[in-house]
Amino acid sequence: MTRRAVDADAYAAGVLAGQRVAVARAITLVESARAADRDAARRLLELLSARPGRAHRVGVTGVPGAGKSTFIDALGAHLTGAGHRVAVLAVDPSSERTGGSILGDRTRMARLAADPAAYVRPTPSAGALGGVARSTQHAIAVVEAAGYDVVIVETVGVGQAETLVADLVDTFLLLAVAGTGDDIQGIKMGVLERADVIAVNKADGPGADAARRAAREIAGARRLLPHSAGRTTPPVLTCSARDGSGIAEVWERVRGHHDGLAASGALAGRRREQAVARMRTVLHATVQDLVSTHPVLAAASTSLERAVRAGQLGPADAAERLAALLVPPDRFPSTHERPHLMPYQNDNALGLRGIDHVGVAVADLDQAIAYYADVFGMRCVHREENQEQGVQEAMLEVGGPGGARVQLLAPLSEQSPIARFLDRRGPGVQQVAYEVADIEAASELLRERGAQLLYEAPRTGTAGSLVNFVHPRSAGGVLVELVQPHRPE
Repeated sequence: MTRRAVDADAYAAGVLAGQRVAVARAITLVESARAADRDAARRLLELLSARPGRAHRVGVTGVPGAGKSTFIDALGAHLTGAGHRVAVLAVDPSSERTGGSILGDRTRMARLAADPAAYVRPTPSAGALGGVARSTQHAIAVVEAAGYDVVIVETVGVGQAETLVADLVDTFLLLAVAGTGDDIQGIKMGVLERADVIAVNKADGPGADAARRAAREIAGARRLLPHSAGRTTPPVLTCSARDGSGIAEVWERVRGHHDGLAASGALAGRRREQAVARMRTVLHATVQDLVSTHPVLAAASTSLERAVRAGQLGPADAAERLAALLVPPDRFPSTHERPHLMPYQNDNALGLRGIDHVGVAVADLDQAIAYYADVFGMRCVHREENQEQGVQEAMLEVGGPGGARVQLLAPLSEQSPIARFLDRRGPGVQQVAYEVADIEAASELLRERGAQLLYEAPRTGTAGSLVNFVHPRSAGGVLVELVQPHRPE
């Protein structure tokens, strides 16, 4: 079933009109990992940026069992009762195996879920660190454009990376609870340092005394931590989400912190830093998308992952080699500008110059050329038959000379290696080809390092190049081709 194209302009109009259905659809769009949705999401966010966010952004984190969702339900009800429109973006941890999330926050925020002045949106973390999802910043922009004046971001839960939410919000609220053993040890130092307001929940009934004692301990611990310039020691309060006691006082401190930032001009600076953080998030997602979708980078990433999995390459070295394909080391005049690439640059004894092309096995060369031209916009720049290897091949290029190249390989006979590959695995990536400066020297060095090469001496390849191959057993399961291009005098 073909999915209908997203009308970003209609989504934006609905969000700006405060329509809840439009808000839900817009957040779904900006959360989408589908390549087809990226342009529409970008267009939507551009349209919504015409209404800059003026909401009070509050991040809420806490130790397991602190009652974050129940606290937010009570706080949100207090705020809507005072005339505010409240949006809650609750991040739920995703399964590492299935990618799924329970998304049960709405069941623990019964009052807000039924409140017409509130909007509760559970969001799967999708493996993102820092307690917030990659799309949380975009979701904030959507609900602010819809007119919600208080945005509460509930994180996954306290962890060592949980401070990332502090880069998205104006006020960072840490929720603690007594009676969990060592109350101070349950809170990570980084979170304690970044907190603007601290509240000890469940300060009711028999737990009231324990909550007050925990508040004193946390306040004492916080005073021992170093102070950042311009930051004051955060207040430590007690409250009960169950009976509502202390909730109003907590909000007054949260609002007071926000008003203080606004009066001093620090709020504007914090918003500018949030915009930079948002840019970095988009950049990271863009790079990940590029690596997973670009034919050359995706093949290189797969090959490197296999090499790491087989113990043939270290994770750091593999990551740096992939990074070097994004921005080749020779683009920089010295290693001083990219010290993390020094080991890769200085130890390039093989004379690798980068990926020359990715080889893709196909059953019908003409159909494959037409497909790559229509779908990917790639242009066929060379075509020939290689009787020695039993293949007919075509070199496709995108972006002009020097751009990414894909070599399509089709069998000339049923006995050719490509025919056997198609029988075993079907159409798909068959090889990764690296350009080398001296193929004989590179082949000899690989043998010294224990690699199994298919040819004793290099042979003639496409367009007069010299080629040799490293057996998949020596290259993490992928056939690796070494190419020394033919360069006419």
